[in-house]
Amino acid sequence: MAEVAVGERLADVAALAADGWLLAVDDKRHELLVLQWDAGALRIAERIPVSRYPVSITVSPDGSRCTVASLWSRTITTFGIKPAKAPAPPTLTKVNELALGFAPSEQLYLPGSEHVLVADAFTNQLALIDVTAQQVVPIPANDVFRIYGMALSGDPGGFLVAHQALRRLPASMQAAGEALNDARRLNNFVGEYSIAGLLQGKLQRFVGNPEVRRSEYFKEDLRQMAELAPALMTVSMEGHHQVLSPAAGQPHVVVRRFYDELVVSDPDKPAKERRIKLGPVGTLTAADRGETLFYDTNLSANGWMSCHTCHPGGHTTGQLVDTLGDGSKGTHKRVLTLLGSGATGKWAWSGEVSLHTQVHNSLQTTMGKQTTPQKVSDITAFLQTLPPPPPRRPATDDPADKGQLARGEALFRGRGCVDCHVPALGYTSDAAYDVGLRDEKRMTKFNPPSLRGVSQGYSFFHDGRATKLEDVFVTHRHPHGDAIPDDQLADLLRFLSSL
Repeated sequence: MAEVAVGERLADVAALAADGWLLAVDDKRHELLVLQWDAGALRIAERIPVSRYPVSITVSPDGSRCTVASLWSRTITTFGIKPAKAPAPPTLTKVNELALGFAPSEQLYLPGSEHVLVADAFTNQLALIDVTAQQVVPIPANDVFRIYGMALSGDPGGFLVAHQALRRLPASMQAAGEALNDARRLNNFVGEYSIAGLLQGKLQRFVGNPEVRRSEYFKEDLRQMAELAPALMTVSMEGHHQVLSPAAGQPHVVVRRFYDELVVSDPDKPAKERRIKLGPVGTLTAADRGETLFYDTNLSANGWMSCHTCHPGGHTTGQLVDTLGDGSKGTHKRVLTLLGSGATGKWAWSGEVSLHTQVHNSLQTTMGKQTTPQKVSDITAFLQTLPPPPPRRPATDDPADKGQLARGEALFRGRGCVDCHVPALGYTSDAAYDVGLRDEKRMTKFNPPSLRGVSQGYSFFHDGRATKLEDVFVTHRHPHGDAIPDDQLADLLRFLSSL
């Protein structure tokens, strides 16, 4: 019907109850857009600034509110919505902005419009937002490795979470060098949980009508899992795609990136699948091909794990896994972010290989399948296009902030942090250093990860023993074993949070 440019990089869109009104978020301009579709044209009614990097928007069931999740600024912003009355557009009023301890992405409004369940984009963290009281309640999800998506279930009182679960293998299997792709290590689930339990701050199994209840499902093949819960799956079998949640009884719509098309299918009439072209594809670059491969589960031996599994969006799940990528077996180490790969030196925790070699090792050893030089080169090209994670607290022009940043940088240099985290080398270096830690095989020297975007980390050191950045200096007294005064620590942390 029409194609209209309305922003720089749209991340999500949602419909309001009133016909013709839409909301969208632009994660490059950091805006919430109010759009009107009228007589074959789409116009922008209002641009509303929101917290940096908005990635999802959801509207309450009664249409009175919407919440915007901002990824890298780790916030949830609530807006009140006053319905449109022609010719006046709907009125959106900012209610509050809540800080989270993780980077939010998926959102699910619960029945009643009073609570929103928010999932971390990268890890297993969940939080329940009380949009009336504007409170955040963390929800423990210890048996979850990473969350793919959420949806209300067919049973009243239940909701679904598509996720993965990771477990460590016994020492005997570790010694044998079992690869990460082994089905015993990383499993896929669709779990059904209780809304009532959620309101009590717990993630507990839902027990409803046994005739219609969906129990937990385990599928080794993501294609089968996608058939089970197509609205929840975001892992592609043929390149990166997104699955949109269909209304009851409506066809499924799949957006295929790099194919520039919509795929519309009816589960009851698979032969009537339609493909709607959106425009010319053009010639794919090596980085484009690498992006499709990054999300392609066919690269793993079992056909259901991709690079995206442990590096969602190129970042990290923050978990400890034994990938065999550093040449050792039975040594569980923290998954590093791949964002900013193009400006990082040696790879693996041992700091012994190039990015190209590390990609080859990950595909062939970790994922357990022979690959080709072309695929390795294409994925490497894609990784080199990824910018580092943006800082949680960018530098400002405020004189007091400038002074604190200057003091923090002086401490960073004066305490010798620059010896290993060299600013000119992306706050890392090619060598491996003894920092007083050992892994399970008594390895003592580790390559320092880049500190660009370090404030977006979930844990620190090779084994994640520091769960907060300040623990690196307070609990573990890195790097020299000496204490740092509170005022100096505040200055140093402020500088690090600006990188």
